[in-house]
Amino acid sequence: MSNIDTEKNITALELILENCEKIRFPAKYIKWLSVEDVSRGFNYSNGSYNEHIKANEVTITINTNANTADAYSDDFPLPERKLPFDRIIRHNDITHIEVAYNDNTTEYISVSWEDNEDNEDININQASSLNFCDDLSISISPKNNDF
Repeated sequence: MSNIDTEKNITALELILENCEKIRFPAKYIKWLSVEDVSRGFNYSNGSYNEHIKANEVTITINTNANTADAYSDDFPLPERKLPFDRIIRHNDITHIEVAYNDNTTEYISVSWEDNEDNEDININQASSLNFCDDLSISISPKNNDF
């Protein structure tokens, strides 16, 4: 018997970047999302319970039509903000993803991160590019730094 809730649907995917910028894509633009090799844990201290989730393998494809400045969901006053796809490809610095569901719940998931030896703000486990349809393809995995 499966524990999958067939009534629960994704409404949005938010990418949290190293400098705390956030980029949010509504579900209609998510062509593919795979979160694998997941571990869950929690800590409890002084009456406070915190759950954490980590995924070693994350694969995302976002439709090209989502590449608009409206995708930023933070209030950073950056003077020359790039379009989201350009920003993601140039910096490869996704630290977490947050998946929002139609029942108003979310899952905040940390992704596999390994510093670039020349720049600790770049995740060498992340590979980002545009595919042949100009959709954004993101792979975050320890396997990516083997190349």
